[in-house]
Amino acid sequence: MQCQDSNSLNEERPFSSKPRIDWESIIADDNSSSENESLAEIHPNVVNGFKGEEDDEIDEEVPLIKLQKHNVLEQEESNVHFPKTNRKRPRSRSSSEPKEKDIYTPLERQYIELRKKYKNCILAIEVGYKYRFFDEDAKIVSKTLGIGCYYEHNFLNASIPSYRIDFHLERLINAGLKVAVAKQTETAVFKSTGNTRNTLFQRDVVGMYTKGTLIRESTSRYDHRLNGSLQESQQILCISESSISKKIPSGKVQIGFLCTQLSSGTFIYDQFEDDILRSNLQTRLSHLQPCEIIFSDQLSSESIALLNHYITTEQLIGRKVCIQYVDQHTPKLSLENVCNFFSSNFYDYEQVIVDLHLERIKSLPTLSMVCLEMTISYLTEFSLEKILTMSDFYQPFSHFSSMILSKQTLDGLEVFANQTDHSSTGSLFWVLDHTYTRFGQRLLQQWIKAPLLSENEITNRLDAVEELSSGFNENTQFLRKLLHRLPDLEKGLARIYYQRCTPSELLYILKGFYRVSTAFPSDPNDSFQSFLLRSLIKQLPSILSPIDHFLSLFNHEKAAENNKLEMFQNVDDFDSIGDSSSEDSQSIFKIREHKMGIVMVETELSVHLQELRNYLNYQELGYTTWGNIKFCIELSRGCKNIPEDWVRISATRSLIRYHTPKVQALMLELAQHKEALAISCEEIYISFLKKISGYYNELRRVTVAVASLDCLHSFACVSSQTGYVRPQLTTNDLYVEESRHPMIELLTDEPYVPNDISLNAEGIQTLLITGPNMGGKTSVVKQLALTSLMAQCGCFVPAKSARLPLFDSILVRLGSTDNIVLNMSTFMVEMYETNEILNKATDKSLVIFDELGRGTSTIDGEAISYAVLYYLIYYVRPYLLFVTHYPGLSVLEKQFKQRLRSYHMGYVKLGGSDQNSQSISFLYKLVPGIASRSYGLNVARMAGIPISIIYRAEEMSEEHERDQWRLRKTRTLLKLKKIIQNAKLSESTFEELISCFSALETNEFIEMAEGF
Repeated sequence: MQCQDSNSLNEERPFSSKPRIDWESIIADDNSSSENESLAEIHPNVVNGFKGEEDDEIDEEVPLIKLQKHNVLEQEESNVHFPKTNRKRPRSRSSSEPKEKDIYTPLERQYIELRKKYKNCILAIEVGYKYRFFDEDAKIVSKTLGIGCYYEHNFLNASIPSYRIDFHLERLINAGLKVAVAKQTETAVFKSTGNTRNTLFQRDVVGMYTKGTLIRESTSRYDHRLNGSLQESQQILCISESSISKKIPSGKVQIGFLCTQLSSGTFIYDQFEDDILRSNLQTRLSHLQPCEIIFSDQLSSESIALLNHYITTEQLIGRKVCIQYVDQHTPKLSLENVCNFFSSNFYDYEQVIVDLHLERIKSLPTLSMVCLEMTISYLTEFSLEKILTMSDFYQPFSHFSSMILSKQTLDGLEVFANQTDHSSTGSLFWVLDHTYTRFGQRLLQQWIKAPLLSENEITNRLDAVEELSSGFNENTQFLRKLLHRLPDLEKGLARIYYQRCTPSELLYILKGFYRVSTAFPSDPNDSFQSFLLRSLIKQLPSILSPIDHFLSLFNHEKAAENNKLEMFQNVDDFDSIGDSSSEDSQSIFKIREHKMGIVMVETELSVHLQELRNYLNYQELGYTTWGNIKFCIELSRGCKNIPEDWVRISATRSLIRYHTPKVQALMLELAQHKEALAISCEEIYISFLKKISGYYNELRRVTVAVASLDCLHSFACVSSQTGYVRPQLTTNDLYVEESRHPMIELLTDEPYVPNDISLNAEGIQTLLITGPNMGGKTSVVKQLALTSLMAQCGCFVPAKSARLPLFDSILVRLGSTDNIVLNMSTFMVEMYETNEILNKATDKSLVIFDELGRGTSTIDGEAISYAVLYYLIYYVRPYLLFVTHYPGLSVLEKQFKQRLRSYHMGYVKLGGSDQNSQSISFLYKLVPGIASRSYGLNVARMAGIPISIIYRAEEMSEEHERDQWRLRKTRTLLKLKKIIQNAKLSESTFEELISCFSALETNEFIEMAEGF
């Protein structure tokens, strides 16, 4: 039982009846800070951006990064909204009112002391059976959790039950808050016998949590979930930058980052050059999706504008991003600090091992090294920095064997979220995700983000998928049985490493690893034919010996009950783990000592009970328990000869319960032994977790192998469906027969109309696609890009047959959006994305343009489309699909007869004599030729535009069309006149020819003139 402070149970007071606290008088009374120290330094703004306003309301504006020091002048230029840094100063007491030093309760003074030490977080203080929040923290928590907030004594108060702390803690953290949990650091039993028995319980912060540092418990039961449901990222991104040239203010910078995921123990680093629009940084943000961003005051205004845009965008879809400020040092000092950090953590290892780790770390790019030092500094506050010593798991973002999909490609192809409600339903990930495990699902996200570039790796995956999808043999059943109801080993391993794992969770995780190591009883070489499957399965039995040994060292039933006191039945077996430290030996000795002490006290209580029986001449007397009070002596009211020193506990009409002085003394001694035993058992348990953590690398590799098997099995589930085929990798040829869109065919009840698409690097490499609005042009080009992406991930594709080259990139320009934060209009974004594609495209790229130039006037748009198409065909020569509403671009087909073909989406005209008012039946079939019209009025009619407006639009369209034809006829006639004059014909012949041409219809005239 935890003791509740009596000082905290004061009379409630009205919310507005109490004046605000004079913090400066508090600090002056404690002589711990200067007289002029501001409120912001004692109780500063919380990191998540909640702000106290003049009306005491909480501003829920998204927290944005603000420029520091020398970047102050750039704030106005970047037009970024920055949060205020100070709250409203509390109202001070009247000058005539004397300052009293004893107006604060001991609990409030304890809160004040904790606030001085932990300034930038929400303080949750354990008081009895509740966690209490004070002052501004209470207001923020009240607003976030929707709970009551009231004045009690000198402070605003809010509270939550202790047993609900995990639930509410996660809610606070998901709201972007940084929360510190403070608990009692002394127990009631030891306090009652010490010199501080009449003082307040000492408290201190035992845990600090943010969105990226909260490692949630891996569930002990199977977590039913919908396939395709994205897990929220817990990446912590640290970013730094340096200018390329101070003399030329071009806006280009070198950017470095280190992205840390504590739950999986992976670290991604990179250093790259970026332009003024920070396109490369934007791509990396879309891949990593960090939930926390660590930054310094040396970021440029352009970088901060992009980060603020990312934070705002994430807020719109319901994800909060925390921002953390950390000082940035020079590269030389950062390297020195990192080396000291590694040396201090490997002090008991051989120098060769230390040098090996340092060699790997020193190979990091300069700015990534700076980010590593900043990340170490930040995680030290949470006692999580040691994970950064795992140098085996540092990996570059731009891996040589995988493709980087840009943000516009991920968004345009709807890889992880649809473009309607931004949920995962209807995305490619939704189609491909048939994983059984949480950590397998997380790895699948990484596979889809980074399609392979190595033909050998793609072939190995396809071989594995083909074998798994070909039939239900015994080994496939073993694999499914292994993956079914498997716990989140990745997160559980992380919790073991950070010593935050409960005994029941530990048992479940170790049993999961045991299942993994014994899943395939036969020789791995006999299990599968696929090289990849065999290599993954071979890794599984490597952990059987240590896992089996660890499981034998504790009582599973007691561990399932989270009973650490009886979990290790025979502590002597603990020494057999090896490398037992002197601390372990001391803890084992104390456990034996206190267990013996408990037995002796219980024996004395039994002896004392017999003495009482003899004294009272009542041989049936026994100890009873009343509530939570044990060893009560229960006697009837008529009993006499009760000694005066017996303590009366309770009474009823017929009974009275007592404690003798000896019973009280023995109970106190028993409680002391049990609490000391609990402390020693906790020490042994933590030491046990550390010994398991010694096998972290081996367990981590096995976890990745199981996750890979889960991903391959997920691909096999998709590939075994009717209509999916294994793609054949070619050198130059691209031919997809009866290709289908993988998402649309699952979202509609109607059968999807397949299409054939053919391209060749040595022949027709570009398709110019036109057609009516709503005809299916975008779906056709998207399905080719998605088919290529799926193939290079190692999955079968929706088609009758598929031959695909190995693309080095998939570049897509789809849709129309603006970017107000970066001061870019819709057309500016369109041109910017076009420029990015032109810079990155190669002859091995798949490039897709959808309606380029529609953000400006028809003349400018057609001119830009023509120039871009010409450049790509003539200079770059990628595999290109160019969708347009400008039929005039078809003139390039004559110039590039061997490289370009015109296609359009088939349709049938239904009724009406006027071409504009005709209804259209879409065939959704790609057919050769150019479409002369887009039939926009047909779409307007389908959308329900009033018929009067449509009729008026038809008139304007016809008038505009006649004017255009007349203009073209006049220009062509002048050209013919000049040609005929140069031919030196007679005047009569000349006039006859001109008269014949003028008599023709405009369209016939132009066709004849072009042929002439």
